[in-house]
Amino acid sequence: MRELEGRVALVTGGSRGIGRAVSQALAEAGARLAVVARNGEGASRAAADLPGEGHGGFGCDVGDPKAVQATLTDVESTVG
Repeated sequence: MRELEGRVALVTGGSRGIGRAVSQALAEAGARLAVVARNGEGASRAAADLPGEGHGGFGCDVGDPKAVQATLTDVESTVG
């Protein structure tokens, strides 16, 4: 069952380890993912490896409020 079909999830630290596993599980449940990590290239690779469509990878230092706001704007325009 794809209980998250039509939903968008944002996962910080989503390019490796537990964050990547969470991203995978959410994508398998039908969510479109915004994978966020300090390393934007790693986030993009992780997003490309997820099942389904409509995922995006974003580089962001979540300790920087201006970077977070800019990333949220990018996520909304790219992923929904």
